[in-house]
Amino acid sequence: MKYFIDRIDFVGEKTPCDFKGNGGNHYLHKGIARILRDENGREYVAGPTCAEKNTFDTNWGEKVPDFTKGAILIVTPTGPNVGSGGGASSHEDHDEDEIKNLDDFAISYLRLRMEKLRALGFFRAKFEPFNPYYEQWKSTRKLDEKSRRHIVNTDQSQRKKAEPFYMERLQKCYATAFFIDHALRHPLSASDSKYLKDYRSALTKTYYLSVEEINKLKEIVSRINDPWFKKVELGYFE
Repeated sequence: MKYFIDRIDFVGEKTPCDFKGNGGNHYLHKGIARILRDENGREYVAGPTCAEKNTFDTNWGEKVPDFTKGAILIVTPTGPNVGSGGGASSHEDHDEDEIKNLDDFAISYLRLRMEKLRALGFFRAKFEPFNPYYEQWKSTRKLDEKSRRHIVNTDQSQRKKAEPFYMERLQKCYATAFFIDHALRHPLSASDSKYLKDYRSALTKTYYLSVEEINKLKEIVSRINDPWFKKVELGYFE
């Protein structure tokens, strides 16, 4: 079976890697993962060690979408053997390593608008002129240069028009929505839950949260017992 890296994306705390190594399961601790797919389109979660091992002969080292760029990722190695890939850390993947797959801007922008933000309920995310490019990407996993130029030009035009559909804003919205959704999976007070749901709803319409709202989000998650929130932090919208 051949595997390909599809994207870099958020996952929960201590998510198991789908590739067993050294006789047992191992887990990811950074809050993000490489999402691999096989020839049938099935997806798998992997850290960088397993991702490289299983995609070295396919698309390792090529640019892929990185959907985590809208957040601040904090990495704290947990011991002297973290990253060794053997010995005492044989059940851990050294996911504190730098991401070697550089972001594919055009495909990231395309998928954020046509797929990722749409799935999260963001209004007006889908851009109809991108339909043929999205179909092209789904069938071939590639984009031709003409399609790429149009996508990049669309991003630039959004900046000039002061519209929210430029890359950094879309990345921030995706990260913030994931952050809120992850928080809502935990036990919360009624007031905290209402704040999060209200912010989530507003975000899908305005593509923006104020400094005060982001600070309130941080205050709420500080009361949640989940190390994930110490690995992934939100910055402020511009």
